[in-house]
Amino acid sequence: MTINERMALKIRLEQLEDAEIRVIQEFQKEREYIFKRLRELDEKEGQQAETASGKPEYVSFNTLASVPPETSGGEVLTKERKVRKSRPSRRSKSGQF
Repeated sequence: MTINERMALKIRLEQLEDAEIRVIQEFQKEREYIFKRLRELDEKEGQQAETASGKPEYVSFNTLASVPPETSGGEVLTKERKVRKSRPSRRSKSGQF
């Protein structure tokens, strides 16, 4: 390896480091913008909820977890199991004895 190639490689490493820093900074800026916008939307939705009902309405997760899910007819919902239909084997009949 010649001295010129060594210098070129070192310069390229520095360029890569600078590019990495710029990309990370761009991601940080975009992340900050997204969080800021989400906060603004949350505030706007909270204000709309307050004006619609007079106060913000929050539901506790524990409250939801303790109540069984029901349909409009009062029946408790259960998970439906899918039943697989059996299919004939794909092996040839001549190979089975």
